[in-house]
Amino acid sequence: MERLLTAQKEARVSLGVVTPRKILNISILQRGEDEAKNFEEKMVKLRKQVDADRNQLDLFEASIPPEMKRLDFLQSRARINWLCNSQDCGGHDMQILDWEIAELQRRHGDQKALEKLREICNLDNYALRFFLGNLFQYPTSFTIVGLWYPKRQRDWLFS
Repeated sequence: MERLLTAQKEARVSLGVVTPRKILNISILQRGEDEAKNFEEKMVKLRKQVDADRNQLDLFEASIPPEMKRLDFLQSRARINWLCNSQDCGGHDMQILDWEIAELQRRHGDQKALEKLREICNLDNYALRFFLGNLFQYPTSFTIVGLWYPKRQRDWLFS
């Protein structure tokens, strides 16, 4: 994580893959009314922009599946508190913007998302990697934009 932050500072790197050393906590954080209002305001502004550019966007718009055209505001966000491989790591607490987890929350609720996260964050079973990305407005703040969790290979499989 520290190398990613250094690369961001020196070369404006905005995406990286990090291997967590240890998962400290997995939680769901409830989001406030101000975030919901801000989300709706952004959606209204975006819809106005899309409507204004409709003639140019018809080809693009036709390729978007109907279920993706309306995203609902999620009242909560999944978070992971973790340690990276730096020896002096004090820990990182990041929200998860991974599509799989967000859709699981949207369709089946927070509890199912927590169960899935606890399963895939078991470092004994999975070689978990975090795809970290930042936002244009906050280039030094990274969030988990994707999870990759291949099964760990067991030594006994190769004996």
